[in-house]
This record gives sequence, structure tokens and C-alpha cells, in this order.
Amino acid sequence: MNDIAPDLRRASGYWSGVWTAGLVVLLACGCHDAARRRDSTQAGGKEGAMPTQMQAQAAVEMVQGPSIRPAAALLEWLEQNAVPKGGKRRRVRLPVVVAFEDAYRLAIGKAHVGMSEQDAGTEALPLSLDDTGLSVSLLSRLRDLCPPPQQACALWLEGYWGKLVDDGLPSLDPPGEKRHPFAVLRIVGLVQAGDSPHVLIETPR
Repeated sequence: MNDIAPDLRRASGYWSGVWTAGLVVLLACGCHDAARRRDSTQAGGKEGAMPTQMQAQAAVEMVQGPSIRPAAALLEWLEQNAVPKGGKRRRVRLPVVVAFEDAYRLAIGKAHVGMSEQDAGTEALPLSLDDTGLSVSLLSRLRDLCPPPQQACALWLEGYWGKLVDDGLPSLDPPGEKRHPFAVLRIVGLVQAGDSPHVLIETPR
């Protein structure tokens, strides 16, 4: 029995040393990780913050453009001014009526330039809305701004006339209907009674 005691003490001392060394390593790693997070926070404003195209878009200075009626004249003006040949695209702000696809409100349905649902028809430009430039999806914002039982609301939408990125692919429009692509960068808010039915366009720089 006396011969075993020294062995037990030696074994106990060995494992105690291993445990102590492991604890030191863990503490050192924890301090290094905390320092790295602190440096990241100071550099980016908050931990994990990275500049992306999905961040909220800032407002730009705009001037008033033409009326949204007639639709043919508006389309011609947009193609000449919002998408200049060889120049920088200018942001435009349009009143757009956006509808849910159905009563379940799980997807965006039709959209057209207009101040209210009554503006739909041959004199309203149908749109295909691209919300990839938004930090929060258009569907989520529409649910907030357009509570049940409403199935459509008129919003002031700001963005680029055309796709956000021209991929060269043809638009998947329904048969017999041409939907003009509009890349939404900012949801300004609901169209209010008394708002002017005119387009706004970014001031040239």
C-alpha cells in the first residue's frame, strides 16, 4: 500500500499540470479572440459590419419631371433621361401601385405606375420590380405599409429605370404584356392625398 501512494501522488501531479497548462492555453485564445473582435468593431463600426450593396440607400437631391400621364410620353422621357447613352444612370422616384399576388400575401403580384389602384389600365405603365438593391425585401415592407384587408397600395419608389444589373437575359413577361424593369433602391413611403402625380429625377452632377 505504501508503494502505491507515491505513484498516485505522481499521477495526480501530472494531470494537475496538464489541466493547468490547458487552462492557460484557453485563456490566451480567449484574450486573442476578444482583441480581434475589438479591433474589428473599431474598424467597422460594429462587429461583423461589412459594406455591401444591400445597405440602406441614402436620399439624393431631385427635381420634378413630367406627369405620369400620358404613359407613352412618360416612357419616352424615362428612356431618354433616366438611362442616358454613355452616361451615369440617374435615380428616379415614381408613384407605383404594388399588389400582392393573392389574399395570402406571400408574394408580389402586379405593379404599375400610378397614384391609386384606379390608375390601372392602358394608360398605366406596367412594371417588373427588382428589389435586390434593398436591405429589406419589398414584400416585407409592403406587408408593413399595406395591412389587411388591403391587397394593394401606392408607394413612392426610388431607383433606376431598368434592371439593377443588366444580365442580357430577356424579361419573362406574361404573354401579351410588356413589363418595364425598375430596380428599387429606396421605399420612400405611401402616396398621400394631395401628392403631385409627377416623376422626380436625380439632379445632374
